[in-house]
Amino acid sequence: MTTLTAPAERFEVSEPSSPSPPRRLGYQPALDGLRGLALVAIVVFHAQVEGLPGAFLSVSTFFTLSGFLIMSVVLTEQSSSGRIRIWSFYARRARRLLPAALVAVVLTVGLVMVIGDSTQMARLRPDALSALLYSGNWRLVLAGDSYGALFESPSAFTHFWTLGIEEQFYLAFPLAVVAIFWATRRSHMALALTFGALAVLSTGWSAHLFAGGAGIDRVYFGTDTRMAELLIGGVIAIWWARSSNFRFRHRRLVRAAGAVALAIMLILWHVAERTTSAFYQGGLAAYALLTSMVIVAAIQPIGSVRRVLGWRPLVYLGTISYGAYLLHWPILVWLQLRTPLSSWGRLVIGSVITLALATVLYRVVEHPIRTGRRLPRPSARRAAVPAIAAVTAVIIGATAWKSVEPTNIDFEAAAERINANARPAPQELSGLTAQQRELFDRWAAEQRAIEQSTAPRFAIFGDSTALLSGVGLTNWAMDNLDRLAPATGSAELGCGVLTSVVRIYGGIEIPQQPGCDGYLERWSAAADGDRIDIALVQFGPWDVHDHRLAAGGPALTIGKDSALDDALREQLDLAVTTLMSRVGYVILLSSPNVTFDRVDGRDPPRADPTSDPSRMERFRQIEREVAGRHPGRVGVVDLASYINSSPDETRLRPDGIHLSEATATEVAAWLGPRILDAYERADEAVRASDDAGDREGRAA
Repeated sequence: MTTLTAPAERFEVSEPSSPSPPRRLGYQPALDGLRGLALVAIVVFHAQVEGLPGAFLSVSTFFTLSGFLIMSVVLTEQSSSGRIRIWSFYARRARRLLPAALVAVVLTVGLVMVIGDSTQMARLRPDALSALLYSGNWRLVLAGDSYGALFESPSAFTHFWTLGIEEQFYLAFPLAVVAIFWATRRSHMALALTFGALAVLSTGWSAHLFAGGAGIDRVYFGTDTRMAELLIGGVIAIWWARSSNFRFRHRRLVRAAGAVALAIMLILWHVAERTTSAFYQGGLAAYALLTSMVIVAAIQPIGSVRRVLGWRPLVYLGTISYGAYLLHWPILVWLQLRTPLSSWGRLVIGSVITLALATVLYRVVEHPIRTGRRLPRPSARRAAVPAIAAVTAVIIGATAWKSVEPTNIDFEAAAERINANARPAPQELSGLTAQQRELFDRWAAEQRAIEQSTAPRFAIFGDSTALLSGVGLTNWAMDNLDRLAPATGSAELGCGVLTSVVRIYGGIEIPQQPGCDGYLERWSAAADGDRIDIALVQFGPWDVHDHRLAAGGPALTIGKDSALDDALREQLDLAVTTLMSRVGYVILLSSPNVTFDRVDGRDPPRADPTSDPSRMERFRQIEREVAGRHPGRVGVVDLASYINSSPDETRLRPDGIHLSEATATEVAAWLGPRILDAYERADEAVRASDDAGDREGRAA
């Protein structure tokens, strides 16, 4: 048995005298080697080194190996004593896993207290407690549904999600095995069939959720959708334990298949992408079968897989891998936020620090407690509850002593205020939360005041930056209804100009937010549903990322690849003409330069190429080109120059991309009059043109 990276339990090897008792699994160095190899892959992946985009699959390797080993443990116990001691099972798991986890949680809390930003500090308590309670995966499912999470600094506890899935599995596992054995008179076949059926159900449920529109985070982090990988490991353990007498040719086949599977696994780590839909529609289960083939080959007496994975450095990494996994992520987060190191620099420095600390943790805490040299087993059991209580007290006390208000933006609340399609119908009000009801009541009061205004009406369209600009302009306009009045528009979270594309940031492909393909239809519906004199359009941050215009196509960069420039120009022109057919005048708000990974107004130590100002300047040039196609009907207001030249720019946009509601209202005091001036000049030009046409008509 293992958790994510805990060393395998060591058993005395004994060959059964008859084929009926299951084989016992002796200590297998190659399994520690497989664990060490997977650890290397996940650390490289988390350091954001290019070349292993598919190394996220190594987590699946851990899951399947855990399922295999835990089932082997239970079968050995049942064969030896004729029973499965559930409480003893839980005690062994706690003894193995809790000490290192408690130390890691305390160290990580301390690290965040010293270097954490406001977002990390504000969520420190729930992050740490969810890690302590092994529920971090479900916390990530909820966070993944929030658009604002894309712009927050990473949590130092994110990696605990894998432990959450495994511990939730361990909680139910012995109960399920005991129940199945009781109902079927200890039938190993029934156990294998039940676990196999549950694996199929888990895989089918994942495919169903994904096909139904559930986000990748839901199926990637969900216990129910990832259970198949652990269950498949358990089924393979049952098969191996009962198949005691391999013929020679079968052993050769197993060794050859394992070698091929290991090669395919390494290739997938190199080429696979986390956003590939096939993984959530059966692909992860197929990968678990691939891992199972490697596991079975690794425990053969001889063979290339056993030799490769039995390499001593890999075996050593596997031995300390549990502690290394617990510690590596917060160390990499610290290096990313506080040093100018490149991804390779973070990998090298982070690995050295991680291995040193993991070695100390293994020798001082993990191994002595597990073997009973530090604490005898009864004492360890008595110490577990006080230890958890002490760590919980540390978490609550630390967060109470140094509480911080988060600086993150409530995008969903902003969307409900600005977007026509986000506002509930009156008959739906009974189902609203108190916050949603407050927003609706606020909007309804504003609408009553707006109806009495005779000023030109504006609505905003675009991405999340447009959303915040719209909130600020609405706040300003409500105090200046004699000059400008707000109407309902449509700003789409996570949607750039182009649709059905993949954007790349930091070497990672960023999936498009659901619903982006239909944003022009929503724009049309909003413009048709309200009187709008001025349509404001703002895009930019998503559009300066590298793009793949087609699946498998090359990564294109704005300003360097004409194909991307042309696609942006034509789609933006289509968006503008869609609005022109419904409103009097369209204004493009030029987007200011962006600084990705800025936190609390502090720029990152190492700027990402996506933040290069030349990219946004090229996008602004494309905006001017589109406006030039429609003289008198489309204009540009230079919001970019105002924000870029502001000495207070980092306060205006603490995350380097978005205004907050407060700073958007502040900027609107400058922006509102410029929008009105541009509209009035265009209106005068139209009237002058109409008068000239009338005079020519009378002269004729």
